[in-house]
Parts: sequence; C-alpha cells; structure tokens
Amino acid sequence: MIFLTLVAADIDLKLVTFRRRPDRVRGEIAVSFANTLLDGTDQRKREWEGETIEYTPEEVDAIRAAITPGPVVIGGEKLRGGTVTVYVAVEGESSERDGDDAFLEALNLLFREA
Repeated sequence: MIFLTLVAADIDLKLVTFRRRPDRVRGEIAVSFANTLLDGTDQRKREWEGETIEYTPEEVDAIRAAITPGPVVIGGEKLRGGTVTVYVAVEGESSERDGDDAFLEALNLLFREA
C-alpha cells in the first residue's frame, strides 16, 4: 500500500496502485535545415495515476472537497519525501457493499503537476 498526504487538508490517501505516467510536454522537437535540433518544448510536467482503497461515502466526500478548489500539495513516500503541487482529477469510481449493507467506494485519481 502506498501512502500520500493531501497536505492542506491533512488527509492521508491510501493507494492500492500508484504509477508514474509519461511526462506531459507541450510543443515538439524538430530538425532544422542545418540538421540541428530545435527544441520548442515547454518544461516537462509529471503525471501519476492511482487507485485508492475503499472508503466510506463520507470519506470520499472529504477527499473530493479537498481536491476540488484547484491545485493541492501532496507529499509521500513515493515522492521521495518531497512535496509536489498537483491538480487532482477523479477519473473513475467503483462501489461495492460490505457485509453491513454499507457502500464503500474506491477512486481512480489522476495527479498532474501544476
């Protein structure tokens, strides 16, 4: 299990999976007439995706409220002890019932470096 923290809201996210996606780059690298490389790209931005453990609907609402206003700061062991400002998007959600007829929800999250 991987642990991340939404720093401002002091919410610990527990993730079953967490992986880095290829960096986002706007622009392109082209070859000039003189056969040299012209780099027209912006700074690279990192992206990660992860799936949380199953949370109660109240916990999911708290997570959604923490990530909705805009960029948030996350920190955790997979970020090598540092923090990163990211935009967080919920890409999917899965629900199931536990034994007490209560719903539990897992979120698929996308973290994009701001």
